[in-house]
Amino acid sequence: MKNHVMLLGSFAIATIIGIFGQNMAYFLNENLIEAAPIFYLAVVTILSLVLYIIYFVLVARYYRKQRLVDMSLMTYLYVMGCFVSLLTICWSLFVLIWWWG
Repeated sequence: MKNHVMLLGSFAIATIIGIFGQNMAYFLNENLIEAAPIFYLAVVTILSLVLYIIYFVLVARYYRKQRLVDMSLMTYLYVMGCFVSLLTICWSLFVLIWWWG
């Protein structure tokens, strides 16, 4: 159960951070150290990417340690992860590139 919570937690947080990164950058700019929001957006985008990498590493690691014994579950986790993470990362990079001008 703990394994699934870690997997879905990192996946959900990475997706939320990736989609709402622009709003988070403005929020952090207003409530933390006043810096250009582009720096906060870059950090949030990189954090989202790192969390997706952690998700895929955890899926592979849990499968090797036989914690995910169902092959269809692992296939589902990889396909869902690839599809959603690809769309979210593309969106995050699109927003980041537009902010850079």
